[in-house]
Amino acid sequence: MAEYRVSVDRVACQQVADQVGDDVARVDALARTLQSIYGTAPINFSHIEPYLGDAGDVPEWDLTDAIDGGDATKAIVVARRMLDSKGRAGLQIVNILQRHYLRMARLEGSGVHGEEEAAALLGINKYPAGKSLRVSERLGPERISTAVHWITQADLNLKGGASYGGKDLDTDLDVTDLTVVEILVARLAKMTQGARRH
Repeated sequence: MAEYRVSVDRVACQQVADQVGDDVARVDALARTLQSIYGTAPINFSHIEPYLGDAGDVPEWDLTDAIDGGDATKAIVVARRMLDSKGRAGLQIVNILQRHYLRMARLEGSGVHGEEEAAALLGINKYPAGKSLRVSERLGPERISTAVHWITQADLNLKGGASYGGKDLDTDLDVTDLTVVEILVARLAKMTQGARRH
């Protein structure tokens, strides 16, 4: 915004960042549009909102971190954002979660200690491998097995095993995708929350 001399307050900038998410390339075009309309006059979010467009996608770790943190509300919000942005379909979200929990399943009972060994076993960077290791230790084999079962069932439901209606005419969201994904992420987060108490 500063590059195009758009005079906007900090709160509005944060709201723009929240809306575009990972899709930061949109900000340049937005700033140029605002500059051509308002010049250097001070503006707030109500001036920007009509030009902002749909919600941008968010990174997959926003979802897995919310679930691993046991925050069902945040997990549902992030999953809905992924669907709203049209960046991911329900099956893609289920695939992200499947990959996440299968990593934990590989670590469970492997005798791996520390990020280095976990990274070597999983073939990924140390940081995500360490996160997977810590969560797998906290959950244990029964909860990981339950999570994989729930994810498999959600995958089957999204491939025709269940129907909660077609597309919502107002939002263009697939109601079945939304329902299956919201239930799945809420269950996974609640299970992780329960694991932290023990």
